Amino acid sequence: MIKTTELDPIMGGVLYSSLFGFSFMFVKIGLDGVGDAFHLLALRFLIAFVFIEGLRQLNVVKINLKDKNIVPLLFLSLLQPLIYFTFEAIGIAMTSSSQAGIMIAFLPIMTIILAKWILNEETSQRQMMFILLSLVGVLIVNVNNFSLGINLQGMLALFIAVLSAALFSVYSRKYSRDFLPTEITYIMMMSGAIVFNGIELYRRIGTHSLNGYFTPLADINTLVAICFLAIFASVLVFITLNYVLSKVEASKISVFSNFTTFIAICAGVLIMKEPFTMNHAIGSMLIIIGVWGVSSKVAATN
Repeated sequence: MIKTTELDPIMGGVLYSSLFGFSFMFVKIGLDGVGDAFHLLALRFLIAFVFIEGLRQLNVVKINLKDKNIVPLLFLSLLQPLIYFTFEAIGIAMTSSSQAGIMIAFLPIMTIILAKWILNEETSQRQMMFILLSLVGVLIVNVNNFSLGINLQGMLALFIAVLSAALFSVYSRKYSRDFLPTEITYIMMMSGAIVFNGIELYRRIGTHSLNGYFTPLADINTLVAICFLAIFASVLVFITLNYVLSKVEASKISVFSNFTTFIAICAGVLIMKEPFTMNHAIGSMLIIIGVWGVSSKVAATN
């Protein structure tokens, strides 16, 4: 059985943010093979649910929802993955990647505001300074690619995605008193599989293209990318994230979302052979310092 109680919250933060960082590369590979964001989401969460259900059947993870009110879990699932991934896909399709990255970088700030309002969490001036430092790092990384043309509908979609992710962090922490991280993740994967596959089936029935539903999985690169997104960037990421949120204030752990930018840069440079610029170097250094500044304080209080 997976024992998340033995996982250090800071190491958990590094783990989930690192897997999220690599997920951008695999989303790019997956989209090249699938060709459609919502078809990719359908396959991703179908495999994710089959995987976590297999873990449940083998008693590898503990999931016991008998006699529990799962309405809070359905609410969490509405926020993540349903609203977040839907509006992220819409927003990214309508804006540049740099605009999307900058918008998502505001997640820690939004989480701090909501955590204060909903959970009465406090953030020290020192922690706020390091969070802002990591935000500056993200801005520097993206500044060369930032386009002056802004699609307001796309930015609105990204704002909704970021808001849903911030609300998820806050309410996952709130509901962690009643549910295990594996239980929260199980319902999330189930909801994603049902809704995204329902949408994709409806679209394909309308276009009489059901026979191509699983065709992308025949390509080995696409299959590997989707399996990574399903198993590592969905099941493992959200089990880890939900565990970390059960141990550490949402406002303090949210800075790790900016660490994904650094990991995405590393993956792009080392694996995809993308260029590494001075902006990448300076921005990455500020991100690392910002995450270290917040996490060192968290470690001292745990």
